[in-house]
Amino acid sequence: MKAIIVSLKNKKSVGVRVERVFAHAKYRKTVKRHRNYQVGLNGGLKREDLNLGQVVEIKSARPESASKRFLLIKVYDSTKD
Repeated sequence: MKAIIVSLKNKKSVGVRVERVFAHAKYRKTVKRHRNYQVGLNGGLKREDLNLGQVVEIKSARPESASKRFLLIKVYDSTKD
């Protein structure tokens, strides 16, 4: 899943926002919804290398804590994507 970094306040995790766009079942209007997740950092990635607004890829993983259920896999270059 692609997500946008919205919080860098924690030492070992980052907050991300995942947006989804779909057509309303009855009215067929395009609807936008989002959900925020806490994401654990993968081995080689450091929080100091990340910035707010960067696009990242996350994947589902086993729970690290009560709120962390995803891992950060890849950081996309903000100039290209």
